[in-house]
Amino acid sequence: MNSEEKNTPYGQWIQQDIIGPIEHRFVNQTMEIGTDDLIRERTIGTPLGSWFYNNINETRVCDLWFSVFFNCYRFVPKGCRGCWKCVVTPRNLREFFLLLDLQEKQAEEDGTNSKIGMETRPYAFGNYSSFWYMPLTDDFTIKRVGEAYDFWKKIKDQIHAVIPDIKVILKRGCTEMEKFTLETYGVTTDRYDEVAEKLGWNEKEDSIADKFAPSPEMEDKHLRKVEYAYKKQKMVRWAFDRGDETYLEFTGGKSLASPIFTYHDKDLKQFVR
Repeated sequence: MNSEEKNTPYGQWIQQDIIGPIEHRFVNQTMEIGTDDLIRERTIGTPLGSWFYNNINETRVCDLWFSVFFNCYRFVPKGCRGCWKCVVTPRNLREFFLLLDLQEKQAEEDGTNSKIGMETRPYAFGNYSSFWYMPLTDDFTIKRVGEAYDFWKKIKDQIHAVIPDIKVILKRGCTEMEKFTLETYGVTTDRYDEVAEKLGWNEKEDSIADKFAPSPEMEDKHLRKVEYAYKKQKMVRWAFDRGDETYLEFTGGKSLASPIFTYHDKDLKQFVR
């Protein structure tokens, strides 16, 4: 659209429109506009997900930042650029439950934000993933990298006290966003600030942020322990399905596979009459 077209009523409406990029969310009824004139996700807590959340609080409106601002409007929000996290890939179900226990202990003792669950993304390695989040502030720039490094050292030491040889990395923002900016703009996360300024990400977010209400789901994820027994037994079945034999440690050594009658180890004459 050229400058002349932008100055027409139609052109101005296109520039002012914020519904177009999320139209599909209204069609599939996952979004609504409330009587307060705010757009909000129609999210209901469900135990069908694969994540165990430990003290994820309302400052992290990831459903809005990731599902809407990034997925629909295609920019990396401030909160995501200010999100520093430690990441660990548990190698088996035994390590998964050791780290879940650690996260629950950390959440109770010092309020550490974390989550752990099945890794189902086709572009992520392993069967399990776990994350520890540094508290958010109003500073979403690379300047917090030193503080993030100190956070990583603290979390790494706590993890290694439980699993000494496991790899703990420090990263900035979600993998999906990192993948997007690398493939689209050829930049890594250390250049987020530069790209945000060049492409006007902050201005874009500021222009639409007050039109959305935070999802209620993110505010109560740390309270939903009632679903944990369901999810834990689900993790055992997931490990079995992925060939992770440490699941046997949680079934008393009993296989979840149905018995198979085999022939290679028998005298075949008994079957021929």
